[in-house]
Amino acid sequence: SMAWARKSLALAETVADRRVMAGARSVLGTAMMFVDYEAGCEHMVQALAAARELGLHGLVATTLGNLGSGSGELYRFAAAELWLRENIAYATSQERDSSTHYATAWMALCDLHRGRWDDAAAHASDAIARAESESTTHVMALIALGRLRVRRGDPGAVDALDRALALANASGTLQRLAPVRAARAEAAFEQGDLVAARREAEAALPLALTKKHPWFIGELAYWCWRSGGRQPTPDDCAAPYALQIAGRWREAASVWAELGCPYEQARALVDGDAAAQSEALAMFDALGAKPAADALRRRLREAGVRGVTRGARRATREQAFGLTSRELEVLQLLCGGLRNAEIATRLHRSVRTVDHHLAAVFAKLGVDSRLEAIQAAERAGLAAKNGQAPVPN
Repeated sequence: SMAWARKSLALAETVADRRVMAGARSVLGTAMMFVDYEAGCEHMVQALAAARELGLHGLVATTLGNLGSGSGELYRFAAAELWLRENIAYATSQERDSSTHYATAWMALCDLHRGRWDDAAAHASDAIARAESESTTHVMALIALGRLRVRRGDPGAVDALDRALALANASGTLQRLAPVRAARAEAAFEQGDLVAARREAEAALPLALTKKHPWFIGELAYWCWRSGGRQPTPDDCAAPYALQIAGRWREAASVWAELGCPYEQARALVDGDAAAQSEALAMFDALGAKPAADALRRRLREAGVRGVTRGARRATREQAFGLTSRELEVLQLLCGGLRNAEIATRLHRSVRTVDHHLAAVFAKLGVDSRLEAIQAAERAGLAAKNGQAPVPN
């Protein structure tokens, strides 16, 4: 890709074709960022400046999207978020919906890794609801939603990841297959099915090794190792995963902390001593990662560690779903027959804010529509049914 882009750029320069030069530089940077991140980004920034000057709106949106999603794929989530936000604002202003939706799906993935799980749920649900079906946007949003449900212990994780796999298989690309398989490996591991976890990871690892993609290699190799595989750490394995596989959990946790990934940091600390595990438990509790917290809490107690916290008390049905008080209020107004605009008026909030609250509610309930949300709320006693009051807690 870089070789062809350089040829195109050289030819365009001989005839001063600035449009082709901008496009070639964007492609060159997109490929190069996976070899030399800083140099690749510089090419794309130059392409952006030229595309804006020439009014090449499609190229601006594409380049911003590649800067955002590529940075996210390389675990540079802070940079990814900045580019994705700019991409969403620009694409929205130009009514380029597909670009807006794809960037929103990637925002969900960034939110997930950075520990902003309510935001991840809202962005993923928004992307799924608005994007055309059978799209790459759906793949990435479903991955975010599936992983979030696994980590929170919410229902619907398997369905989301099954849908993501079907779409990823149709694409046949590493960019879709590796993150789906990694997410499914994590889901199987959390269910205690080590055979399935290793099978999922091994399904995409050979392709990742062929492409020498460090982060895809790293996570897939991590799940192979975690599920019982003892093969040597592959070449080109991303640092935190290589460190953890090598048993250097403290260094791995430090790298995850620098990357701003609290869940992965806590997961590395679990491999440490009792003090590190207690730190991990506090992090899991703060994130709302109930399955990981419960498993670690049992492990500490079985090891005879004293003073293990009980965790958050789940006294109400809404807490069982992880709903905030505002989300519960929005859900109950939805069940009362109010539309989003009416809910916004009742709560003195913007319609967009209500949209985000409902997206988070749908994700936590594991539903995809207003009707399903109402039915789930009625079954759980969170809202009135047939004119009756909610079931008391």
